[in-house]
Amino acid sequence: AHQTRLPTGALAWTTVGALAGKDISAAIFSPAFASDRTAFVGATNGIYRSLDSGVTWSRVVITAEEVTSIALSPTFASDRTGFAITNGDGIWKTTNGGSTWLRIRSTNGFGIALSPAFANDRTVIAAGVDHLLRSTDGGATWIASDTGIDPIVIQNGDIRGVAISTSFASDHIVYATTLSAGISKSTDGGATWAEANPAALDIASATAIATGAGGDVVAAFFDGAYWSGNSGATWNRIVSGAVHGIGFSPTYASDNTIFIATSTGVTHWKNGVVSVMAQGWPGGTAQAVAAGHGSVLLAGRASGAAIARAAYASAAIAVSKTVDATPNQITTATLTPTTVLPAGTTTDEFLSTMDV
Repeated sequence: AHQTRLPTGALAWTTVGALAGKDISAAIFSPAFASDRTAFVGATNGIYRSLDSGVTWSRVVITAEEVTSIALSPTFASDRTGFAITNGDGIWKTTNGGSTWLRIRSTNGFGIALSPAFANDRTVIAAGVDHLLRSTDGGATWIASDTGIDPIVIQNGDIRGVAISTSFASDHIVYATTLSAGISKSTDGGATWAEANPAALDIASATAIATGAGGDVVAAFFDGAYWSGNSGATWNRIVSGAVHGIGFSPTYASDNTIFIATSTGVTHWKNGVVSVMAQGWPGGTAQAVAAGHGSVLLAGRASGAAIARAAYASAAIAVSKTVDATPNQITTATLTPTTVLPAGTTTDEFLSTMDV
């Protein structure tokens, strides 16, 4: 047997110096992050962009109020399109990869989402505080789509989050979260809505929501994060306590990994197993979390951001001088554990020359 120690850089957070002191409430990686190395964060004073995997950052637009949500086109690599919504300074759009942004509507809110088929259907859903808005022409025009939403929600300005099914082209499902009525679900592309709350819900007050492949969806309530594997028909609480943001792995269909921003940092959920990603966390509440290709995580905080590289990789490269007896020597081997292993874990691997 040969003992292998996984890279100690994995699961270790480092603070982003360029964002120190910024109140970060939104984070997102480019869908083409593996090649373009682009990421964005939303702060109280604008949108910041990185073109080098989060090493350096520059502010690309100044906003008068907090940027609460950013959404990028699934074909961002070619159409260079993105949207952002603010809590007080309207909805913004970019068509040049985030170099410049234009305010396209005065609506204020906390969530914005694009159809996975945006290149074809041009659908954008915005969670304005007092209206759900839908555009089917890439944000040129908008209509209020509140049918079925509790009037008290509209009156109180309680709408918070929005998420679109990854199979939207066929199932037409959209989710919205509210502070006073929990989750509402639409099965006609956001035209009409009906409540779709967990059965054993303690407090019907929901904030963030996100979707993954296979009908999976996670919603953030004041008493925890709830997961559904059947498009919101039934729910299970997977994390207890206040939840502020949710990020699905970009390869969720194969790795079944979700990240949850909580009042104590970021929690990792995989196939029902929950672990706190504490190593190197600078402390305080995680206000947002995003996962990018290449096992990179970005989390927003009230006083900056933190990034983790090789944060949830399940493979490691091992180097050994001898395994078994000479001359059966293995100099390199690719190891793929069957489960995600924490940084610094030592594991026994049984290898032979047939393994390389």
